[in-house]
Amino acid sequence: MARRAARPRSLPSLLQSPEFVRLALTGVEQEIEQTRERLAKLQAYAAQLRAGARVAPAAAPAAVPAAPAKGKKAKRGSNRLSPEARKALSERMRRKWAEFRQAKAEAAAQAKSKAPKKAAKAASGA
Repeated sequence: MARRAARPRSLPSLLQSPEFVRLALTGVEQEIEQTRERLAKLQAYAAQLRAGARVAPAAAPAAVPAAPAKGKKAKRGSNRLSPEARKALSERMRRKWAEFRQAKAEAAAQAKSKAPKKAAKAASGA
């Protein structure tokens, strides 16, 4: 009689094996330790923020921006316009809106001049 190949263990029996349970517990314990370390760093960082420290700890998460002092606005970056550029932009915007108002007024004038003709045609046609 030919010998049958060994059947792999079923999944539930693998999950209950002592080796698997030991490995799982080791992984969970490592994860808990890492989480505790991160929590301690965050608590230290929060304590510094509450105390008004301006220097963030080296291990502080980058996602947490430093809050500006109360009553003061945060300064902008260096993307401000020079006075010449601001003046040029202002002039361009004035011209743009002047052209817009002029086109709007011309369209209204054309609509006004066409309206009596339509009304006159409707009155003479009836």
